[in-house]
Amino acid sequence: MTEDLPGSERLFYRPLHISDLPAIESILGDQETMALSLLAPLSALQILHRLQQIIQDCQFPVLGKLAVIEQDTGCLVGYCGIERSVLEGHSIYEFGVMLRKCYWGMGYGSEAAERVLNFQYSHSALEKVFAIVDSRHFSSIRVLQKAGMKAVRNSSYGDRTVQIFML
Repeated sequence: MTEDLPGSERLFYRPLHISDLPAIESILGDQETMALSLLAPLSALQILHRLQQIIQDCQFPVLGKLAVIEQDTGCLVGYCGIERSVLEGHSIYEFGVMLRKCYWGMGYGSEAAERVLNFQYSHSALEKVFAIVDSRHFSSIRVLQKAGMKAVRNSSYGDRTVQIFML
């Protein structure tokens, strides 16, 4: 935990480590978890490469995907944060949250999104942060709204209709 990014009674945040690979595999490799994600479930090698990229790009705690850890158990709940991305050919900063299925419905996504997004946004020089979500993913839409993001328009991502959110 860092004093710069305070945790809560339930959660704290830290940089992701390569030792988090099994937990990240349970997110990015799971069919149900990835069903409304903009990516298909990833292979073990793709997950390893994605985790390595997240670790390399992290500028803790101000920018990057951060591990979301349950205070009581020390278990990795998921990850969230702002990272560089591309939207319709333009370089942007994108916020995202991914949780392990066993933690769905417990309010962890909203809690982590509110704390991490608002901390990273207020402690950086970013003017805009976007989020891209499948229009059918109502729980993710609600998490983004609770974190203060506003839907600004619809777009297409492959064969999917997505909503673009902005803070």
